[in-house]
Amino acid sequence: MGPLWHELTGRWHEERTISYTESHDQALVGDKTLRFRMADAAMYDPMRVGWVCVFNFHPVRAFPGYGILAPGGSYRMVLDTDAEPFGGHGRLAADQVHHTLDDGQTPGGSRLSLYLPFRTGMVLRPAIAESKGAP
Repeated sequence: MGPLWHELTGRWHEERTISYTESHDQALVGDKTLRFRMADAAMYDPMRVGWVCVFNFHPVRAFPGYGILAPGGSYRMVLDTDAEPFGGHGRLAADQVHHTLDDGQTPGGSRLSLYLPFRTGMVLRPAIAESKGAP
């Protein structure tokens, strides 16, 4: 991180510059993006263990009962961007357990039905992972 900070700030005070970070296009020429340099393989940890990431970027519309395809089972929230410590409104219960629904009409068999407040994101992990010592 030090070399990156130096590259972005190492200039004379009066010198006009345009600073930037790498974009996804860097990956097209064989280099790693900034995110990969910082997290590398660790960014795939949630995908190895069946975590579900859900985002609602709408500026004013919440989605109650939003269906998300997921393997059958129970899920617990491990990240809630609407939590008060993150400057959110605390509209979601941190200790809530979400159970998948099997309605016979969902492709893949089961889905989560979630309340998604506007401008928020959440990460859910399988509740069974807690008993197996997952992070």
